[in-house]
Amino acid sequence: MPRHPSRHVTRLLLASLLAGCSNSSPPIADKPAVEQPAAPKTPSTPTASAPAASETPPLEEGFHRLALADCEIFPADAANWKEEGVLLVTTGKPKSYLKTKTPFGDFTLRYDYRFPSPPKDPAKAPLANTGVLLFITGEDAIWPKALEVQGKHAEIGSIRPNGGAAEVAVHEVDGIRQSATHAVGEWNAIEVVARGGALTVGINGQKLLESEAGELKSGHIGFQAEGHAVEFRNVRIQTAPAPTTAPAEQ
Repeated sequence: MPRHPSRHVTRLLLASLLAGCSNSSPPIADKPAVEQPAAPKTPSTPTASAPAASETPPLEEGFHRLALADCEIFPADAANWKEEGVLLVTTGKPKSYLKTKTPFGDFTLRYDYRFPSPPKDPAKAPLANTGVLLFITGEDAIWPKALEVQGKHAEIGSIRPNGGAAEVAVHEVDGIRQSATHAVGEWNAIEVVARGGALTVGINGQKLLESEAGELKSGHIGFQAEGHAVEFRNVRIQTAPAPTTAPAEQ
């Protein structure tokens, strides 16, 4: 009886499949199931690093918040400061500063700040300017005798004298300003520790510099309006000695 052609073809196909299965190549391992990352948890309470304007974040132990009611504006008719929740907000014009009614000596000051509308020109953005004046003494003026923790983005955290104050020796950690500073328009967290007139400044959890004590050792604290709109967030201070722990990075 003649072979049926379809059976012959079937046998050939079966032989080919068996040959393929005996191939020396290793089998393809099943890929392990990829574990999907859990969705980030939404905090049940606001944190100090990211409070909304309407929220009041918890304070670190021993700290108290500095609000608009704790300060006075110079010049008095500037009228370019307001309070929005935990934000102290200024248009930046005219030049002025918000000065604490109480003088401070040894303290730890923490705050976040940003320029909400930085210059659109990338070359001008680093020139967005503000600052925090420490140890203000003597008569009010633009600018008074004080040491300034620079808020100009290109020089963030540096210390400079104002109003005839004497220079102080500063020891800065190389590279921290460039690596730790967030972009113009983003929040930067600053910590200033004052002890006997000597200052330690940190940016976003990184120690930037230390200064030696100079002639100024106590005085009022001032927040500058210096031509650019700026927001200071969650400004708080501790006057008792405390560990020099910088605030968490934003």
